[in-house]
Amino acid sequence: MNRIDEIFSYINERKNPERNKITIGKIESSTINSYWGTSYLSTALVPLFYLDKLMESEEEAGHEVEYIGPIPIEKITDLFLEKYYIRGLLNDKIHLEPLVLSWRKHNKMVYIPEPKFLMQYALVARNSDQKTYWDDPSIPRYGVIEVLPTSEYKIKNGNTLAKVEAEREYLEDYAFLKKCAIVEFYFEERWINTIEPELEKMLQKESSIMISEKNKKIKLSKSESDKGNYNLQMWGRQNILIPKKKNITEPESIILNWPGYKEKCTEEDARKSGIDYVYLKDHYLQEYENRKEFKIYPENGIVNYQGWWEISFCERMGRDYVRFELRKLYEGIPKYITKEINKFAVSKEEVDQNIKKYGKRNIGLRAKELIYSYLDFFNILSQLFSFFDSSYNDMELCSYSKHDIEYSGWHHWMELRKIGNVARHDFIENDFLDRCNILMSFFESIKEKPLRAFLKKIKVDNEKIESKKSIKLLEILMKVVKVSTSSGLTIKTSIIEILNRVNFEKGLDEMSFLYYLYDIRVYASHKVGADTVKKYEESLEFFNIDKEYMKSNGWGIAIDNIMDKIIKSQERLIEMIRECIESI
Repeated sequence: MNRIDEIFSYINERKNPERNKITIGKIESSTINSYWGTSYLSTALVPLFYLDKLMESEEEAGHEVEYIGPIPIEKITDLFLEKYYIRGLLNDKIHLEPLVLSWRKHNKMVYIPEPKFLMQYALVARNSDQKTYWDDPSIPRYGVIEVLPTSEYKIKNGNTLAKVEAEREYLEDYAFLKKCAIVEFYFEERWINTIEPELEKMLQKESSIMISEKNKKIKLSKSESDKGNYNLQMWGRQNILIPKKKNITEPESIILNWPGYKEKCTEEDARKSGIDYVYLKDHYLQEYENRKEFKIYPENGIVNYQGWWEISFCERMGRDYVRFELRKLYEGIPKYITKEINKFAVSKEEVDQNIKKYGKRNIGLRAKELIYSYLDFFNILSQLFSFFDSSYNDMELCSYSKHDIEYSGWHHWMELRKIGNVARHDFIENDFLDRCNILMSFFESIKEKPLRAFLKKIKVDNEKIESKKSIKLLEILMKVVKVSTSSGLTIKTSIIEILNRVNFEKGLDEMSFLYYLYDIRVYASHKVGADTVKKYEESLEFFNIDKEYMKSNGWGIAIDNIMDKIIKSQERLIEMIRECIESI
C-alpha cells in the first residue's frame, strides 16, 4: 500500500489548510507524479452529526452529483421534491447537499457553483475569455469563486480541465451557517507504465484486486494497454474543512499595529481616538487603479467604491504618503480593506524624511498641473483663433473641455486618471516606459482638423502642412507665434512677413518635449536598433534622467522629471500665445 499511497499522494495536498482557494469541483486528465490519468471530484456539505460515521466507515459512498427530477407538480406535496445530491454511505440512503452542480452530455462535462451558495453572499458574475469569476461587490472582493465550466472528452487525450474553486473564508462561513463540514468525494485513475514489484506482490498473479479501507476503495489491475502496465482506480472521500468561524457574515474585530501607537489598536480604540493621524504609503492606491468600478482621487488619496464605502478624511503628505484620521479607517470601511491598507502604514518620521528629501510635490499634484496646463494652452489657443473668425473651443481642439473637467474632476476620466497613478520609487524601467506611453497617448488627443484649417486661414502653403499630423501642425503654428512675439510683427497684419521668416525645417525647442517623449515610446515598443537606442538615451538626457542612477534607485523619480518638464514646457507655450494675442 505504500506504493499506492505514493502514486496518489497529490490527493492529500487538496486538503492543505494553508490553501486560500479550495477546489470544490473538478475533472481533468493529466500527468501527475509522472503518471497519466483522470481526476474527478465534487464536494458536499456533511452535517456535523453525521461526519464521524461517514469518515470512519469502509462502506462505499457516492462520488458524483445526482439529480431527482423533473417531477410534475400536481398537488402541494409535489413542490420542491426535485433536488441535487451526492450520496452518503450507500446503506444509509442519505443525500448530501453538493457545493457544485455537474452533469454530462455526450462528450461534455459541466460544472457550476451551487446557486444557494452564490445567493447567500449575493455574488456577481464576471466573464473572461474562458473563465467565469464570481465577485463580492459589497467589499469588494474579486474572484471569490473561479469557474472553468466545461470539460471536453476526447479518446486520445481524455478530459480537458473543468473546475470550480472558492475562497476558504467564504466556504468556512457558509459551512458554519449550515452546521456542516465540507467533504470531498473523488474518483482517481492513474496508469502506471513502470515495473512495480510491490504492485505485483499485491496482485499475487490475479489480473485485478479490490482493496477496501477507511474512506476509500481501490482497484488495482494489470493492463495490456499502451497506456501502462497497471491501472489504478480509487474512490474515496476526505474531510476538507470543519468550520470554526463565520468571518464573512460576522467579521472578527480587527486588532492592528499602527506606527506611532505603543499598543495594538482595536476598533473601539480607534473610534475613541479623536483626531489622531496615521500615515500610509500611497502604494495602497495601486489595488484600485485602472478599475472603472472605483473612483480614485489622486490629489488626496481618496478611494470610493460605488457608494458602498469610501477611504477618505485624508490628505497627501510629501511625494509618497497619505495622512489619515485613524478613526475614519474603521468607520464605513470593510474590515478586510482596513486590514489590507494597514500593510502600508509607516511612521511620521519616515514621512518627514521623505518630505525633506523630495519636497511636497506628489504624483496627484503633478498630474493635475499637467492636465490643467494642457487645457489652459488650448483655451488660450482658441482665443487666438477667434481673432481670425475661427471658432473652435477646447473640446474641438484637444478632445477635452476644461469646464467639464472642473465640474466632474479630472479623475473622472480613466485615461486622465492613469496619469496620476502611483509612481513608486522602486519602479523598474518598464514601469517608467509604460507611464511615458500613457503620457504620449494623452497628447494624441490633439485634433488635426482645426489646426490645419487655421494654418490655411493664415495662408500657410498647403504643401507645408498637407502631410503633417496634429503635433507637427501644432509645431508649425507655434513657430508662427514665436516669430511674431520675437519680431514684434503681428499675425493679424504681418502674416506674410512672418511666414517668410519661419524655418519650417528646423524643430521648435519649446515643442521638443513631445518629440523626446515620442522617442521614448518608440524605444518601449521596439528596444532594438542603434538609432532607436541613441534617441532614447538623448531623450533621457533631455529630461535630466540618469539611467544608471535609476537602475540602482528605481525609476519613480524619472516619472517626476518627465512630468515636471512637460508642465514647464506647456506653461512656456501658454506665455508665447498670450504675448502673441497681446500684440494683436
